[in-house]
Amino acid sequence: MKVFSDYAQYCDLLNQQKDYMKVVDYIISLINKFVPDSKYILELGCGTGSHAIHIADKEFQITGIYQSQDMIYIAKERI
Repeated sequence: MKVFSDYAQYCDLLNQQKDYMKVVDYIISLINKFVPDSKYILELGCGTGSHAIHIADKEFQITGIYQSQDMIYIAKERI
């Protein structure tokens, strides 16, 4: 969809004030609480991969999917 392609170029700009580490720490705490042996994550709606990068740094294997190929392209460039 064109709307997702258009959003890709502005996503990071609009979210630049977001505390990704705080969100990632919360996600990791939930994983440790409910599925402590898990090391694999499927992220639905991964956007440009900002959360995925930080989650992978915590030694999780993460796969992200998104409807926009433009968003996926940006996420892959970050790896």
